[in-house]
Amino acid sequence: MPLSDIRIAAVTGAVVSVLTDVLLSLAPVSFLWDLRWPLCERVVLGGLMAMGILASLSSIVKNLIIADFAKLGLSPLDMLDINIAISTWTAFKILLGIVAACTPFCCPVLERCLSVVGVTINNTNKPATDATPGYAPY
Repeated sequence: MPLSDIRIAAVTGAVVSVLTDVLLSLAPVSFLWDLRWPLCERVVLGGLMAMGILASLSSIVKNLIIADFAKLGLSPLDMLDINIAISTWTAFKILLGIVAACTPFCCPVLERCLSVVGVTINNTNKPATDATPGYAPY
């Protein structure tokens, strides 16, 4: 396969990857404004969307570094530096995805830890009598 075809395939894959990252991170914006959630929860959702945009930026940086990697005449030390940079940006994107996926499940733990020191996040101080019939309050 010619080198030009490989380069076209690589650029096409990179563009599709960045576009899907951006579109999926901005998808919740359309209904975020209409939600009647507490401000804290909307801020957390905005932070998760920001992590998606950071993942897109890390993918762009990684692809720019890969473009430098394709240049001929690099010394072995330069190639090692470029390989480390590519691996670092790839790991950064993966870690952002893991943090974004785990954040919603960490909210109850965070609320409980903050309530120990007297900080409330969600401003819901309802008594246990307002619980839905048939369900135990937690």
